[in-house]
Amino acid sequence: QDEEAARDAWRQALAGADEPTRVAPDDTVVSASTPFGRVSLLAGEELAAALKDFARTRGLTLNTVVQAAWAMIIGQMAGRNDVVFGASVAGRPAGLPGMETMLGLFINTVPVRVRLDPAQTVAELLTELQAAQSALLDHQHLGLTEIQRLAGPGAVFDTLMAFENYPGDPDAQPVTEGLRLTDSMLRESTNFPLALVVNPTDDDLRIRLDHLLSVFDAAMARSMVERFVWVLEQVVVDS
Repeated sequence: QDEEAARDAWRQALAGADEPTRVAPDDTVVSASTPFGRVSLLAGEELAAALKDFARTRGLTLNTVVQAAWAMIIGQMAGRNDVVFGASVAGRPAGLPGMETMLGLFINTVPVRVRLDPAQTVAELLTELQAAQSALLDHQHLGLTEIQRLAGPGAVFDTLMAFENYPGDPDAQPVTEGLRLTDSMLRESTNFPLALVVNPTDDDLRIRLDHLLSVFDAAMARSMVERFVWVLEQVVVDS
């Protein structure tokens, strides 16, 4: 990987962002034992279909639309028009030979910057965001600590978003003869006060928000998720 090119790309992407984007108090501490709550809901088949059609007809990814909606929620909470939040990326570039057979967790967290201009249309915002994210695809391997060291306070954030667009079959069985899968379970944790996970299914959109209970109670978290869904609805209606 071209490390210097990656450093330059992140410096440029975050240039002018000089303040952290925080929604929790500065002294908030998250540890393995910190209690979290969780809010989950489905966007609904009608909205999910409309969002997929909206993105497809405009040459956008659904991830771009979701990121823009989340940025609007974070911007409102933080009182900022220049928003930075974290995004989980797989770290498995398709162009790297043999990547699909490599074992290990290559996941990384990188900053996503969204500038919310009231004079800009939603279509313009989405096009700009997708172009910015596409330009950074080859540089997502750079560690978050180094990115934040290069970019300074503007690369600091306390919210995370993950768009889980990988397929999975819970009923799939190993091909090894004589071996049968009887059960599976997934546990996830986060070190961010707010972590949004969006998972598109065949006909819906699963949304989950993990929230630090000492800062965001269940009612606040549900309100955030409902506002997030409302923003997604408005993106389709107003564009």
